[in-house]
Amino acid sequence: MGLGIGGLVCFYMILLSCSTLSSSDTRFQDTGNRIQIRRAPVNQRKDFSCWFLGLTSDGRGPALSLRVSMGDLESLSGEVELTSPLLPAFRFLGTLSRSGPAELLLQIHSVRIFDNWNNGWTEGEADAFGTLIFRREYLRWWANLRDPLGIGEVRFGEVRYFDRYYRGEEGTRRVQVRVQRHLARATQEVSMEGGLKNTSDTDVEETPRLFLSLLNLSRINQQLGKEELQFVPSED
Repeated sequence: MGLGIGGLVCFYMILLSCSTLSSSDTRFQDTGNRIQIRRAPVNQRKDFSCWFLGLTSDGRGPALSLRVSMGDLESLSGEVELTSPLLPAFRFLGTLSRSGPAELLLQIHSVRIFDNWNNGWTEGEADAFGTLIFRREYLRWWANLRDPLGIGEVRFGEVRYFDRYYRGEEGTRRVQVRVQRHLARATQEVSMEGGLKNTSDTDVEETPRLFLSLLNLSRINQQLGKEELQFVPSED
């Protein structure tokens, strides 16, 4: 009776593969490493410390399918997370669903915001919007932007400034105001040839990644509107 040594080894290797494949590190990214996709955190509304650089699925389906399909973006269908090294203060959340025989639709619905500096931090959650279309061509996935990525009303916000904490309505208001100020400035800089000369005001110094993220967001929208990006499984 029993599987024998060879059978046990094979069974162990299969279990090891399944364990590896179910890891939350499974992700897809474009070949230019500008946008990444991975599973959205299970406790995404409460765990502010759970930061990821990627876009992921909700874990539906057998874990082994990720290894077998090798590039099947459709295996990530469900609640996903979109991040980018160019958007260090943002973690977009959305739903990836099938919209055709060889087409996927990613609809963004919210964004988590976080930035810190030596004497404080800013964090919040806001409505967001944007739509990406993924199309499969043989074993490759290509994406383009149907609706630009953007940020709407802040629903929740907290700010620490030195030893002062702002929560509730006041915290939400402060995060909303800061996002709006940065967005106006980023829009102005993008529209000006050569950019703004002075970027050392207090707002930017206290939330540099937030300003950089809003500045790069418009540039990513412009780029995605002009070209298709190829998405492949990440090797990280």
